[in-house]
This record gives sequence, C-alpha cells and structure tokens, in this order.
Amino acid sequence: MARLLGFHKPGDELVIARSDGDVVARIPPETREQMQYVFSRLELHGAGLPFSVGITSSMAGEGVSFVGRALAAVLSEDVGRRICLVRANWWSEGEEIDTVNPGLSGLLGGTATLEEVLVPTRYPRLTILPSGQVPTYARSPLAKTEPMIDVLDRLRSRFDHVLVDLPAIETTAGSLTLCAATDGVIVVVRQRTTTIDQVERSVDDLRHTTVLGVVLNDNHVALPAMLQRRLLDA
Repeated sequence: MARLLGFHKPGDELVIARSDGDVVARIPPETREQMQYVFSRLELHGAGLPFSVGITSSMAGEGVSFVGRALAAVLSEDVGRRICLVRANWWSEGEEIDTVNPGLSGLLGGTATLEEVLVPTRYPRLTILPSGQVPTYARSPLAKTEPMIDVLDRLRSRFDHVLVDLPAIETTAGSLTLCAATDGVIVVVRQRTTTIDQVERSVDDLRHTTVLGVVLNDNHVALPAMLQRRLLDA
C-alpha cells in the first residue's frame, strides 16, 4: 500500500513561482487537499500513478491548466516526487508564451535541447517545460505521437512523473495524438459547463488510451467533503 509523505497543514497555500520570482499559479488550500485525494485514489485504488500523465478536457476553458499545475505542485511538495509540467497546448488563448525559450516546440522540431527549455521553479522538485511559439499552420503537424514519445523518454531519467497540459479534445485532433503518447489520461470536466454527452464522446475518443479518471472542476455539492468521499469510494 502506498504511503503519502509529508503533507502540509490544510491551511497552507501552494504558490508556484519560477526561479526569477514570477508567480505561475496559486493553489488554494481546498484545491491542494483535493489534489492530494486524487493522488491517493490513483495510488491506492489502481496500479499507481504512471510516469507520464496527459491532462485534457472535452472543451476549452474547463480548467486543464489549473488542475495540471495544482497536481504538479502537490506531487512535488507534498509527495516528494520529481515533477516536470509540460505545457503542450498551443491552441490556448491564455497560454503564456515565452518568446525566448523554444520550449516543447523546439524539442519536437529538433531545434532545442532539454537544457535550453527546462524552467526551474522555487520548488526544487518541480520543473516547467513551456510550450514554445508555434504558428497556427504548424500546430497540427507538430502534434504527433512518436516525437512526443521521444521527448517523454528523454525526460524519464530526470523526473519521477511528467504531467502534460493538453488541448481540449473538441478543439483539435492533435489532442488525441498527444494523449496517445502518454501512459494515462485524466479528463477535466467543469460542472455546469460540459454535458454528459460531451464527456461520453471524449472518453470514447480516448478508448485507445488509458483513462485514469475524471476530475470534476469548480464542483459545488451541498454535502460535507467526508460524505462526498464515502460516496466516491462506494
């Protein structure tokens, strides 16, 4: 049975900041606790957390980037794993573009090395691999399974897990090809935004990959957290 290590007090906020001090994300205590629970369920009720995990959704705007950052922070700070958070969503209008760092696009295109693209954070076990700049016409051709598998293999010796922030399935077919490169996929669903039909269609599209589970984002249920967990475990 897996043992969870070094959890901080629930009242603590996680703040992801680059080594230069720029804040990437703030993870509130309640989200931190939920990500701890997501990890424990994957560890205790399945085969454990695989090396590479893709995080996607049916539609854009469901909170994939936030969930990815929160899970990456919890795995690095609370569980003590070496984590690389890979940003692979060139289709996101909210994607932070580093005009200097060639990022993942440079790795996939063979024009950059790992040393050039990996961005350290204030958390010593958490590293970010930005997406890099990709012109609109080059996005789909760049999103191929085999080159992505090669990149993940190159990260294997440096990290315990790689989390890949992926575009929404209904945004581009490139999401499915990138999902196929990972060992398992988490699907993010925003409450009151995504329909059951859309979720079922996305899960069906992912039938050739391993779906690790669904994270319900922005969830509001009038039940105590303890009762919610009992229902999930039932």
